[in-house]
Amino acid sequence: MIGTHWPGGFAQFIHLPAEVLAHGMVHRMPEGLSFDEAALSEPASSVLASQERAGVGPGDTVLIFGDGPIGCLHLEVARSRGAARVIVVGLDRLAHVKAFSPISLLTRLPMTLS
Repeated sequence: MIGTHWPGGFAQFIHLPAEVLAHGMVHRMPEGLSFDEAALSEPASSVLASQERAGVGPGDTVLIFGDGPIGCLHLEVARSRGAARVIVVGLDRLAHVKAFSPISLLTRLPMTLS
């Protein structure tokens, strides 16, 4: 994995060993795909894979912890998979999440241990 097993995950240019290319860890950008669209492909594929693994489907209630961009992706994917209720728990970006119309927004409250 680039950035973990091989250095250079955030570099503008890196040398890729043949092993990386042979195992499908790098994909050529299709003609006409913008850099912005390409940058969303990894987070989007992670969200899709996690919801597939969780078995999110029609009628489900989905609780998402995190009110950032990945949380918003989860919200949209859950809705497209047929989830009936999508609830987002967040801390400081809930105002932006409202644009995605979750059924409920919850703020994490500080916990005190006694």
